[in-house]
Amino acid sequence: MTKTHVLLIAGLFAGCNAVLGISDDPVVQAAGGSTSGGGGASSSGKGGMSGAAASGDAGATGDAGATGNAGAAGEGGAAGSCEPNSQSCDEQGLVICDDDGNWSEPSACPFVCAGNECTGECVPDTKRCSMGRAQTCGQDGLWDEGTECPVLCDQGECATSCTDDSKSCDELTPQLCVQGAWQNGAPCPFVCQDGECIGECTPNDKQCSDGARQTCSATGEWVTDFTCPFVCSGESCSGECVPEGVECIDENSFHVCGPEGTWGEAESCGNAACYMDACTGSCVPQTRQCVAGNTVQECQDDGTWEDVGGCGAQICRSGECEDNLPFSLGVTNLTSTYSLGAGSIFLVPIHAEVAAQLQYFGFGRAVTASTNARLTL
Repeated sequence: MTKTHVLLIAGLFAGCNAVLGISDDPVVQAAGGSTSGGGGASSSGKGGMSGAAASGDAGATGDAGATGNAGAAGEGGAAGSCEPNSQSCDEQGLVICDDDGNWSEPSACPFVCAGNECTGECVPDTKRCSMGRAQTCGQDGLWDEGTECPVLCDQGECATSCTDDSKSCDELTPQLCVQGAWQNGAPCPFVCQDGECIGECTPNDKQCSDGARQTCSATGEWVTDFTCPFVCSGESCSGECVPEGVECIDENSFHVCGPEGTWGEAESCGNAACYMDACTGSCVPQTRQCVAGNTVQECQDDGTWEDVGGCGAQICRSGECEDNLPFSLGVTNLTSTYSLGAGSIFLVPIHAEVAAQLQYFGFGRAVTASTNARLTL
C-alpha cells in the first residue's frame, strides 16, 4: 500500500467517525511503522500520524493538541491571608482583618462601602429637596446636582403645589405646607426627616465608642462599623493590647496595658508568682527552702510551696542538701594581750549563719593568777 492509500483510508475513517459521533483522533497501523496521536496536553487537540510508510517515506505528523487552561482559583483566601487591622469592602459591607489574619463577618455601612471604608453621605436612590432643587442619591453615596424646580420641590420631586398640612424637609429645615406653599420652620441640629427633627448626630460623622468605630447614619443614629481588637483611635484601629489588661512577662513580673493600647514598664510581684496574668501565692517560682524534718520545698508556678524530697543523712541548707560536716565559729587562735581595768568586760560575738547543733564550746586563758574569765552562751 502506498503513502497515498494510507492517507485515503485515514480520510475515510475520519468521515465515518463524524457520522457515528466517534472522536476524530484515529490510530492507524501503517505498513512498516505505527501511527500515534500528537502530544497535545488537552483532550481537544487533534492527534497526528507518525511512523514509516511501506515505501520508507516518513508519515505525516499531526498537529499538536491545544493545551488546556489552568483551573480558576477557588474563592476565599487561606487562613492568615490578610494584614491584621486592615479593612476591605465586600457586597454586604465592611470587613476587618483580625489578629490571626482572617476576615471578620461583614458589617453594613450606614451609606455605602467604598475604598475599603464606610463612606458617602446618603443612601443610594433616596431623594430629597435642597434649596429648591430635587436631588437623588447616587450609587456612590453622594447627592447629585439635582434639578431646580420652577415652583417648588416636594419630597424630592418637582411639583406645582403641596397638600395643605403636609410636611417636608429642605435639607435641615422642616417645612409645613400652608395654602399650597411650603413654610419654613427652625433648622434641625442633626437630621430633618418627613418634616421633623430627629437623630443625635450629623450623618457621616465618625467616632470611637467602647473600642468600636461608629458612623452616623442617614437618620442621625450611631451605627457600629467594626470593633477593634485593641484600641479605636480617631477613625481606625491601633494599639497592641486592651487597655487595663495585665500580662505576665515572666514568673515574677508583669506589665499593664495603658490607655493608648501599649504595654507599660515591667512591675514585680514581690515575694509572689505571676501566674495566669495575676500576682498570686507566697513565693517566687523555682526558689527553694528548708522546712522542719530536713525537707526541701520548691516554689511552684502558682506561687505555692511543694515538698520535693528530704535530705536523709545530709542537712538542708538554703534549700539544698549538703554533707553535715563539723565547722568552727568564732576566734580559734586568740594570741592578743588585753589589759582591762577593774570591772571591764571584753566580748567576742559569734553568729552562726545556718542552723547547727553545738558540739563543743569553750575557751582557754593565759596562766596568770590575777586573770579571771567567764564563758557565756
